[in-house]
Amino acid sequence: MNLEEKLQMLRKKNGYSQEQLADKIGIARQTVSKWENGQAIPELNGLILLSELYGVTIDRIVKDDDECNILLCKGADIDINKAISFLVSAKKNTYPINENKVKSSRIKSSDFCYAENEYKYYDTYLGGEKFTGEEAVWYYDNPIWCMNYTGRVIGDNFNNGFLKEVLLQVTEKFPYRGPQIFKEWIFKDLERREDLCHTYNKIFNSIRPREYDGQHIQFVGMNPEITLMPHQKNAIAHILYGKNTLLAHCVGSGKTFQMIAAGMEMRRLGLSQKNLYIVPNHLTEQWASDFLRLYPGASILAATKKDFEPANRKKFCSRIATGEYDGIIIGHTQFEKIPLSTEHQTAYIEKQIQEITLAIADVKWEKGENYTIKQMEKTKKTLKQKLEKLNNQERKDNVVTFEQLGVDHIFVDESHYYKNAYFFTKMRNVAGIAQTDAQKCSDLFMKCQYLDEITGGRGITFATGTPVSNSVVELYTMMRYLQFDMLQKMGLGHFDAWAATFGETVTVVELSPEGTGYRAKTRFSKFFNLPELMSVFKECADIQTADMLKLPVPEAEYINVVLKPSEEQKRLVSSFAERAERVRSGSVDPSVDNLLKITNDGKKCALDQRLINTLLSDDKGSKVNHCVQDVFTIWKETLEQKR
Repeated sequence: MNLEEKLQMLRKKNGYSQEQLADKIGIARQTVSKWENGQAIPELNGLILLSELYGVTIDRIVKDDDECNILLCKGADIDINKAISFLVSAKKNTYPINENKVKSSRIKSSDFCYAENEYKYYDTYLGGEKFTGEEAVWYYDNPIWCMNYTGRVIGDNFNNGFLKEVLLQVTEKFPYRGPQIFKEWIFKDLERREDLCHTYNKIFNSIRPREYDGQHIQFVGMNPEITLMPHQKNAIAHILYGKNTLLAHCVGSGKTFQMIAAGMEMRRLGLSQKNLYIVPNHLTEQWASDFLRLYPGASILAATKKDFEPANRKKFCSRIATGEYDGIIIGHTQFEKIPLSTEHQTAYIEKQIQEITLAIADVKWEKGENYTIKQMEKTKKTLKQKLEKLNNQERKDNVVTFEQLGVDHIFVDESHYYKNAYFFTKMRNVAGIAQTDAQKCSDLFMKCQYLDEITGGRGITFATGTPVSNSVVELYTMMRYLQFDMLQKMGLGHFDAWAATFGETVTVVELSPEGTGYRAKTRFSKFFNLPELMSVFKECADIQTADMLKLPVPEAEYINVVLKPSEEQKRLVSSFAERAERVRSGSVDPSVDNLLKITNDGKKCALDQRLINTLLSDDKGSKVNHCVQDVFTIWKETLEQKR
């Protein structure tokens, strides 16, 4: 069923004329007519209004996957409400009550047939533990509706009573098989309800996140001119007394001092022997300066770019392994160049291969999509290649391994740089899930696994102001680094299990990047069971937002300045309109020009016309020049204050 047929069907099903529908959603009747004739496509706002009015998702409107639900027969005058009412009656009078059975249409199939006046219903299914089948409705011997179904029995004590009860309770609002009444059914049986409640309480309702108070801590050796704020002391207490920690603090909260002070206290108390600080490459010198400013007497080792050149790398790693330092500071890329031992890497990759082999077998048993299996097989092949390369000792450098450094605690600054970690999943074409294996992320994860082994889950501290920025998948990634053992114990180690418990995919219609139309995009972007998720996450996360801290920030004065466009800017704006018309008419290839490109050029033009073409003149009245003049004026006026 194409879009225009589906729009017409939904309108008639809900009893609206074209004029009534137009009044409901605030558009012209002619627009509705164009939609149903295929002369126009509803815009995003129109799709949203139709979705809310009809009580269906946008997916069901724009996608072709609902053809099986309602397939109208050409030329037949069908009353949709009567057809649905018949379908409900047919479902209740066949399989659920084991009546209206007919002769098998296929070898070892079970068949049911039910008829009322001009309507006829047929249901045939095969199988036992794993089953499949088809339901169909005819109107005057013309097929008007069909649905295929498949399933399997997953419990030893399962019987078909549940399915029969579900089918007996279908309504005209939901005239198909599905979990709509699952919540009601699952709590009817007292034993089943108590078992589920016990499982829930054991996994989720037995966690009480600890509150940390660090006001009693005496920071020996700290610069007396510097006083840490209460939230900083509490965060340090979390690192000292808790397990792996995530400092999810906003910008300006003092995460650098927190990690430095925590590391010094851990060494003083004997909780760690050697602390490694992993920071962005361009911040290594700044970190070293801040470290000595907070602890002037500290012994630190800060890496430079020269230290990790091939000729100097082994020497520098040897200094880390043999020296006694209060803190060792290296960059993100330098950290990646210190490998784990071959034995640990081999064990890690072999474990991954084993897990993905079991996952492939599970997908095949469930008769999953070939695409999913192919992608997982491709991932497995890549892992085997990595293992073969790892086992090839001919080209291995004789370098100091991470284990030989003696590091037992790492502090990772700006940890969101490691958020794009790869993990295999049965989900496909879902935005936000990494499809490639970032080497630095897998390297960090392996080292985190090693530190968990030797410290009992107390050897890692992350710090970032943006633990979740683009996708909720990033939250799972953070938990996987810091709470791997906890996730395994809860049965949530695999991403699909975590996703099924705490989130769901949401499909929305959005403008395509080419600017040529709309597309349905699936994103993993919605949380549920949020209280349970937060109770688990806060075991490791120390969260401080700007609203919680209420830090002093400078007041900004906003001034709106209205500027007149130059003649060249006016000509450019006119050309934008002409380009947009060519794009809409389809006379230009989207790879050459599209609406998004035009919009971007418009933004550039508004700032300074030279951003579009460097050969254009320097307009003294442009926004950029006006801003430069204002900045210079303010600097000139406040120059004396700075002196």
